[in-house]
Amino acid sequence: MPGPDAQLIDTVESGQIALVNKALDGGASPNARKRVTVSWTHNKDGLSLTKRDTIQCESALALAVVSGRADIVEVLLRRGSDPDVKVEWKIPLWYNKTTFTNWDKYRWIFPFEYPCCLALALAQGGNIPHFGDSPTDVYSSNGPNRNWKQEMETGLIRMSRTGGDLTIADPSKDEDAFRLVNLQPNLDVLIALLRGGAKATDAALAAARKVPDPQFLTLLEAQRAPEPSIHHLSTTSATNPQNVALINAVELNRADLVRKLVLEGDADPSSRKRMSFLHNSSQPYRQLDCESALVLAIVKNKAEVVKALLANGLSDSGPVEWHVCCSARDSTLPAYGATYSYPSILALAVGRGGTVRAWDGSIAPALQTDTDVGKVHTNKVGAEVRVDRWQPQGELSDIVQIVPSLEVVSMLLHAGASVTADAEAATSKNPDVRFIQLLTKHKEIVKRQNEAQFQALLERHVSELTTGASTNTVQTSGLEHTTLADKVAALEFKIAQLTTTHQTELDALKLRVSTLERDLKAVSTSAPTEARVAVPPRPVQKIMHVIRDFMPTAPDEVLLQFGQQAFVNVAFADGWASGMNTSTHSSGFFPLVCVSETQGHPSSSDGLLPGITPRMSSTSTTRQLPTNPFYPSAPPPSSVYWGN
Repeated sequence: MPGPDAQLIDTVESGQIALVNKALDGGASPNARKRVTVSWTHNKDGLSLTKRDTIQCESALALAVVSGRADIVEVLLRRGSDPDVKVEWKIPLWYNKTTFTNWDKYRWIFPFEYPCCLALALAQGGNIPHFGDSPTDVYSSNGPNRNWKQEMETGLIRMSRTGGDLTIADPSKDEDAFRLVNLQPNLDVLIALLRGGAKATDAALAAARKVPDPQFLTLLEAQRAPEPSIHHLSTTSATNPQNVALINAVELNRADLVRKLVLEGDADPSSRKRMSFLHNSSQPYRQLDCESALVLAIVKNKAEVVKALLANGLSDSGPVEWHVCCSARDSTLPAYGATYSYPSILALAVGRGGTVRAWDGSIAPALQTDTDVGKVHTNKVGAEVRVDRWQPQGELSDIVQIVPSLEVVSMLLHAGASVTADAEAATSKNPDVRFIQLLTKHKEIVKRQNEAQFQALLERHVSELTTGASTNTVQTSGLEHTTLADKVAALEFKIAQLTTTHQTELDALKLRVSTLERDLKAVSTSAPTEARVAVPPRPVQKIMHVIRDFMPTAPDEVLLQFGQQAFVNVAFADGWASGMNTSTHSSGFFPLVCVSETQGHPSSSDGLLPGITPRMSSTSTTRQLPTNPFYPSAPPPSSVYWGN
């Protein structure tokens, strides 16, 4: 039976994460390596002679990286695997071995190596030292000779055959000695390594620069560990690694990772990126907390990331502010050159109402002109960026155009953003009137619901007071009041007390009233006397054109805009369908009258469109069908974001 280390290698290669944990629990080392034994046998003078040699080859972590299993990489790192050690293995000779002459020098002829696991995950930076700088071709038993070094640069590498404790007896063909692996850069594995403590060394950065996709280099540069210096960063406010990972995931547009960090970790959507500055070598670094994760997602037009950040609601919809680092050489000046501020998160989302001030507090005219049309500066990419030399402003910040999105604004409203006077004033400056219409409608709905529910609750309180009075005397604080004025004053005082006491009850009633109004509307349009026969949904499974705008009235419905396309999965008897807006990738329910197999003409989007029937069968189906992941439950009563 193989030992624990060999079992770990076997389970990593088979991809069974449960057995990986079991092997580690059973005593396997997280730094275990594959054991490979090669043997040659020759006959001489009627005697059979055999030579054997055993070495250690690929590590468990390297095998997990090569297989693309970020989950197994995370397990191994948590259990103590070292991601920064050199990755190396050897391939045995399988030709020119008719005698033992080549045994001593060439039995392990081809060593493969990568400077670290990060380089392996990038599929770059590898080497085969046997060849030196020569692009020598290698013999192949299956065809013409092949240039292994050139193929390695494209990701085609040779690795040991599978098995934790492998024996290769008298290899004579390619497949006896190795297996071919097509290695490609893997972002998930790279993130797993960095989260597990892998260092972004010079070798890893050099490998990342060879990868065409800039995301890899961006991520490594953001995680680059500072070189040793006598000027240490302040430790008074340590940065949460989860928040660092969150900022990086936002800037890489990784909504899936953002959602995982917010829902399963302790990452905070309000956490900010940190810039550290060294103006000259005689002074310590100065630190500056800049854009928050949510601000970055909104400013850089990442709707799916915004949705992921709001998975737990919106903690603060008030003023928004961030600093942009300073390019001045003078260390007596502040570390920031400009400060952007918006009256609310909604104002930022519509790209209006912002101000930008210079380091001395004065309005910066040129920057303000850009800000008035939604053009702002954001800091250098990375959760923790260190600037240790003077750089021109163009290298310290980027100019970004905010592209307002109805979908993002509706998400913010649903998550609890308040429609303040400042937010309305900023939104009214956006030339697209749909944004101010949306805010106005949301505000009216909330006000109407609050007034109706408060009136109902007030009437109930008055009824309780008047019914409970046994005489024409109202008792308050032990005093008897016999005059009409006293009665009214006492009653008003008691109502105020009860209103405060039952505020929580009022909030809970808001959602209930909204639900009952919807049910009442559905019932009023249905046949009252005949029992309804359930009609199963009809499969459609087609991509159709959106011919009418549709504004959702419930969290499981999806926004449609004329000119977009929608995938219609199934159609319901009530005239509604479930599917996905292929432009925004949001899934949910929408009216069938808003889509067509042929392109049409835009029509009104104010309220419920003509021809849209109330939801019946599709509403009951909502409890079984998966809905938009942004809406895990019914919206809070104060966060209604669409309606008629």
